[in-house]
Amino acid sequence: MVFEKDFYVGYSDVDERYELTNKSILRFLQDAACVQSVKIGDSQNTRSMMWFILSYRVDVFRRPIYDDTIRIRTWARHFNGPFAVREFEIVNEAGEVVAKAVSNWGRINGNTRKLQDMDEDIVRKYEPEPDRTNYEGDGWLQKLHVPETNANSRLIYIDRNFIDANHHMNNIFYMDIVSMTMPEWLFRAPQADTFEIMFRRANNYGETVQCHYAEEPDAHVIYINSEDDTQLRTVIRLHRSKREMPY
Repeated sequence: MVFEKDFYVGYSDVDERYELTNKSILRFLQDAACVQSVKIGDSQNTRSMMWFILSYRVDVFRRPIYDDTIRIRTWARHFNGPFAVREFEIVNEAGEVVAKAVSNWGRINGNTRKLQDMDEDIVRKYEPEPDRTNYEGDGWLQKLHVPETNANSRLIYIDRNFIDANHHMNNIFYMDIVSMTMPEWLFRAPQADTFEIMFRRANNYGETVQCHYAEEPDAHVIYINSEDDTQLRTVIRLHRSKREMPY
């Protein structure tokens, strides 16, 4: 089943070029997925089961701008035990697909905090679309590697503004960490039109994390470790593009 929801691109959703930011793209995707879950009776605030994001890949072909109304289409491709693949499309007012995304999710019991398989009745309500895809393969994203050397690093404190109802850092705020860690010229450059995120461990309120920036021939990589640098938390890979021009 394909679920659709419209969103307005407001002032807080755009950068200095008045283009939709990657942070707001993640927010729209997350909200569309959550609304579908609510509509089929799988809301996190009424059930003991909870979804958490494992990884994303987002590809933008034409970036929406301020005052646009966009439509998010989303559907579950398939489920495997406690894991799921969900895809998205972003459609402009002319009905053109301007972006696509694929994501991997896990499901836990909110009381035990352990992985738990999907209920068959909930799977049926999602009406998986295994043959509908914009990507090659089965939709399970590959692990992202950590570069061997860094261009720069900084410590960042996980404050209250990053925390969601699950008591950890919400996935959209990782793009704030990206902005705070990347060099100034890259922050001022156009948004990366293709990016990937791999979440390994949650970041919690009150923690300080070590954030590293590295450059590779085809990407900028930001990765987050524990404060002592011994535990990998998250890897974000921003693919290079022709729009990327140093100031």
